[in-house]
Amino acid sequence: MTTEIGLVTQSAGYPSVVRNNRSYILARESRIYATDVLDTDEKSMLQVRMIDNTLITLAKDSHVVIHRYLQKADTAKIEATLTKGAIRATRKHDIDNNIEILFSTPIATIRSFSHDFWASFGDRTLDVIMIKGTEMEVSNRSGERQVTQPNYGIKVTAGSGPQEPVLWNDARISNALSSTQFESNQ
Repeated sequence: MTTEIGLVTQSAGYPSVVRNNRSYILARESRIYATDVLDTDEKSMLQVRMIDNTLITLAKDSHVVIHRYLQKADTAKIEATLTKGAIRATRKHDIDNNIEILFSTPIATIRSFSHDFWASFGDRTLDVIMIKGTEMEVSNRSGERQVTQPNYGIKVTAGSGPQEPVLWNDARISNALSSTQFESNQ
């Protein structure tokens, strides 16, 4: 039996899920299960609250495959693949749980223990920024880089290792985060 791992808290347009080889439209209060495949098109967005209270937001035109969700006592681990689009993963600072979020892409893997990070994959490039927290790692066969300070990001292009972390300016951060923010009238 598939385990329920989250609940849709916001949706715009017609985001969908593929579950047991069938496609369904997602709306607020829809349940999310381990092994679901989440999709948004150019007119839809989706936000899911995982059972550990981590919020995962998918921007427009994104595709995420949830592989596994493990939870024990005060630890949780989310394993998923981002094949296109942008995501943001956030959780409250007052939660002491040790939550590991692992997002793979075709060119690198993001491993985060941070409270807030954003990632975008498209056009053979991965951009990742840690907004809040103390630890995030981006790796592939060509190397590994760590971010230990907020507002630092890492870029990876196909065929190369992760670049050195770079401090993002406020405009770049705002532009990135706007892709995963719902409009206020929705």
